[in-house]
Amino acid sequence: MHKFVLFAFMSLASLPAIAQILPCDVLRSRVDAKLQAKGVQSYTLAIVPAAELTDELNAASAVPPTITNNGKVIGSCEAGSKRLIYIRGN
Repeated sequence: MHKFVLFAFMSLASLPAIAQILPCDVLRSRVDAKLQAKGVQSYTLAIVPAAELTDELNAASAVPPTITNNGKVIGSCEAGSKRLIYIRGN
């Protein structure tokens, strides 16, 4: 019984790690659908490698919504190796 409870706990504890590994095209399509549902027009969603962003962004373990030169970081994908950037206008 104790082994089963331990196994169940370990299985549930690993779910957030699995959820973080999201392909960038899936994240972009989800965000795009939410923005279109809210009626947002004239925007661009760009995927940028995390290494190209400033050291300030890379130092954070969870990416805060930080302003970059071109837009706002709104998420990360592919196990944190890339960032999704929201840019107003076209």
